[in-house]
Amino acid sequence: MIRCNRFNLCGFFPRVISVIVLVGLILLMPGLTLADGVASDWTYARHGQVRLIAAQSEPDGSGQIKLGLQFRLYKGWKTYWRTPGENGIAPSFDWSDSSNLRAVTVKWPLPKQFRDGEGYSLGYSREVILPIDVKVASPSEVVSISLALDYAVCSDICVPAQAAFQLDFPMQASSAALARSARDISRFEAKVPRSHEGSSLRISSLKLLGDGDNQQLQVFLESRGMLEGASAIIELAGPYRLGEASIVDGMPDAATIAVPVVADPDAPPLSGRTLNVIVWDGAGRIVERALPVVAAEAD
Repeated sequence: MIRCNRFNLCGFFPRVISVIVLVGLILLMPGLTLADGVASDWTYARHGQVRLIAAQSEPDGSGQIKLGLQFRLYKGWKTYWRTPGENGIAPSFDWSDSSNLRAVTVKWPLPKQFRDGEGYSLGYSREVILPIDVKVASPSEVVSISLALDYAVCSDICVPAQAAFQLDFPMQASSAALARSARDISRFEAKVPRSHEGSSLRISSLKLLGDGDNQQLQVFLESRGMLEGASAIIELAGPYRLGEASIVDGMPDAATIAVPVVADPDAPPLSGRTLNVIVWDGAGRIVERALPVVAAEAD
């Protein structure tokens, strides 16, 4: 039995027990991880948080390191894809303060399409991890990876944001922590578009119909097996605004997807340009192809 005295132990012990219980509950919260050597510190802001994570403690035999740039955004906020659309701002990456670094490739999971007033933007909400492949110059030497990140987030207002991260290799990290990071990165890498070559879902052509304010790009798809729930994104920036994609002609193993286009009066013609097209379907197939815009013959 604990006796109360002038030090107010009766009030002290319940508070200690409450703190212990609270810490235990926090540790059990899903999705919450503590610093464990495989990640930079979180950079916090009013819109959420971002950090750099690693799936390896050192370069592999070919001098590769797998990283991920992890965003966790609060409800109602979004950030942008590499081609963000009419109202978005693409993130930029500065790796110049790194050492023993040969090449960096940032991969982009399939974005969502958001309606922004009269137009659309492409990006991510809630959580996304951008997988990053790093090639080091000398695998036997220390690697220092430094990233200065500029990006934008939007809710009712749009806010520019910056963050800086550093990870050094080799690092001390548990195998469990590395495996968790690898799983998280792989979860989003599965959403990165693959080349349509060798895929059961193929992009066969890209045609331009109409003129002036009544133009549309049509993507033609072919599938081995049933094709359901198909849609498309066309990477097009500059003096063009794209509408929402819709299926205008569909068969069990093929489809035509139309994307409306509004061009500024002084915009150059689209015919003959090479554009990157990303398509996906309800079976989880996500493929991309760069192909020329062919003007459809008038009826």
